[in-house]
Amino acid sequence: MSSTASAGAVAANQPQESSVEASNSALVVYDHSATTLTASDALADVMKASEKIRDNTNEIIDLVQSALHNVGLYTEEETEGMLGLIREQFNELFTLSEEVRKHTDTTHGEVRKRHSTEIQRVKQHHIGREQHLAQTVNIQQNTIQTLQQNLSHLSLHTGLMRGENHGLSNENLVLRQKLEQFEPSKIILQNLSNEMTSNLNNYRNEIQVMTEQHHNKVGRLAKELQKEKTARERMKCDYEQRLEAAVQDLKDIKKRNEEVQAQAEAAVNAATQRVDKRCAILEEAEKTRTECRTLRDKYRKTREVYVAQARAAKQREDKMRNREKEAIKKYESANAKFENLQALVNTGSTKAQEAEMKAVKKHQQTLEELKEKNKAYDDLVAEFNQVKELSEYFALQAKEASDRELETLAAMKRMTSEVKAE
Repeated sequence: MSSTASAGAVAANQPQESSVEASNSALVVYDHSATTLTASDALADVMKASEKIRDNTNEIIDLVQSALHNVGLYTEEETEGMLGLIREQFNELFTLSEEVRKHTDTTHGEVRKRHSTEIQRVKQHHIGREQHLAQTVNIQQNTIQTLQQNLSHLSLHTGLMRGENHGLSNENLVLRQKLEQFEPSKIILQNLSNEMTSNLNNYRNEIQVMTEQHHNKVGRLAKELQKEKTARERMKCDYEQRLEAAVQDLKDIKKRNEEVQAQAEAAVNAATQRVDKRCAILEEAEKTRTECRTLRDKYRKTREVYVAQARAAKQREDKMRNREKEAIKKYESANAKFENLQALVNTGSTKAQEAEMKAVKKHQQTLEELKEKNKAYDDLVAEFNQVKELSEYFALQAKEASDRELETLAAMKRMTSEVKAE
């Protein structure tokens, strides 16, 4: 470095310049490893880091002011070296902001890809469940139709048996009239009558068993519908709890980010104003002030993008609440229709079957609404994760800036102490 060489050459004649050169070399506080983006340790460090940045900035400005009052102690080359270090620090800060933007774009793309994959998976899952339910309903309908056909056949068979019994009764009358003439045939006729009675009892028992099976089948279907209703209620309660927790987390994160942004913006504005005033004495302060304004514009644009994203998330949240209200109304309507269906099933009439079909269709509509609610919830979770990542990244930036300010403050203190000692 040229300033170091010149200071070494005149060290024998000017000891004061030698101490100034040593303090000037201690101003290098940034290195390449400090600009590497890493994961945030904790979101709670944002406030502490912001306060440290503010305090360190004020102390650095005071030290720069005292150094400028003692400007006669520095040579022209030393002053140019100090200005070069300041430019290098601002260039590194600009490079860090570019890396922030690239990292944000990359993270946003990955979140969109994961979100699309999850939507496809949930969509395939719900389609498979809907097909399974449709097949189950078709099987139940076929079973009910088969039972009705069996009952019709049994009723027809019972009517035929009654006709046969009536004919047999007439034949018995004729046989009774001829009983005196055909006494040996009396035993045979008695056995035949007993056999017909036994067959009739067997047919009646079969009819009773088929009727009981039909009632059991209808009761089992009613229980399954009741279980499905209970499951939907549990899903609704769980979804409401998750939604409330997510909304509360978003509100907390939004509040913290607003506080951090307000403090950071105030600190940046104050630092920019003071740097503009102090650097007006130097020859090349115009370039430094331009870089500061560019950095502030970048910060404001980033803040505007974040505010737009927060407003969009709030709009999506309002839409999701409206959808939830509509789904609750439709669910209550379906519940009332289900109760009517259960009352009709207990009577065993034909209207019960029609009501059952309507309830199944209504159940399918409710499943579709649940799909939409799940999709809206996934969108809300994605927005929450994005806001969380941005908050962690701003916390990391604030912490790194605080560390750099501490190193700069220590270097300025060493330089001041050496100047005072000389």
